[in-house]
Amino acid sequence: MAKISKLIILTGLCFMCLGTIISAFNFNKLLSPYTELDGPYEERTIIIDNENLQNLIIDVDNVPIYIVPTKDEKVKITYYESKRTKFTTKETKDSFTFKSKHKFIVLDMDFSFLFFDNKVTIEVPENMILSYDIKTDNGRIEIKSLTVSDSKFETNNGRIKASSVKSDNGLEFRTSNGQINLTGVRAFKILAKTNNGSINLKRVNTLKSINATTDNGRITLENLTSPNIKLTTNNGRVTGNILGDEIDYSRDLKTDNGHITINGTRYADKIKDRQTKNKSLYIKTDNGNIDIDIY
Repeated sequence: MAKISKLIILTGLCFMCLGTIISAFNFNKLLSPYTELDGPYEERTIIIDNENLQNLIIDVDNVPIYIVPTKDEKVKITYYESKRTKFTTKETKDSFTFKSKHKFIVLDMDFSFLFFDNKVTIEVPENMILSYDIKTDNGRIEIKSLTVSDSKFETNNGRIKASSVKSDNGLEFRTSNGQINLTGVRAFKILAKTNNGSINLKRVNTLKSINATTDNGRITLENLTSPNIKLTTNNGRVTGNILGDEIDYSRDLKTDNGHITINGTRYADKIKDRQTKNKSLYIKTDNGNIDIDIY
């Protein structure tokens, strides 16, 4: 009985301490993004007047990024600023950097992006070839109809979509939580990685290799072309078609829980060719079927 009484008293003291902390905390500051909505947003535009521009670096928070072609002769960045949402720029001889002004701490986070359709739009001249380093902490990335140099696109929480993009160099697409959709993308090599989401490769063509990995999601192919293909998923199926001849590929396919079908022929859970060939095909899933056609 005495032990129970002590436990009750101790629990009461803990709640009293917690109440003191809560009463002393400024909830207006925590909730201000919801009540004030960060004030009015104002549209801003930057025209990059640099004939030597080769590198474009974008690093923002809570903002989707759209990269599109334009018939204008200079790069234009359109964005929105408010009391809390600010950006900084830095320009060197051949580079331009656009970043969020600061990161918000946990108890003073800016949630106003939930109430306003904020975005960063980058318009690039159709014939201008740039190297991109694009990153957003919480938002999607979309790029279309451009020729690019060696480039990286990364988001911590959002999907990535690239369509009609060409490059003689390598392209990287990374997201911690979201889909990766590549359509009509041609490059020397491609890396596509997501921790939680599907990967869709439609009319993707690489001269050297493609490496697509997801921890939790399916991988779908449509008219994929590459001499070296590596597709890995921990939890999902791999389906679709590869352009080429099956006999040209050195195959290494495995599923821990599922079956393998190539060109209508069903195998067990593993295929591994002993002979090394000019082209390689590696597919692995821990939980799912592998159903592909090569023709």
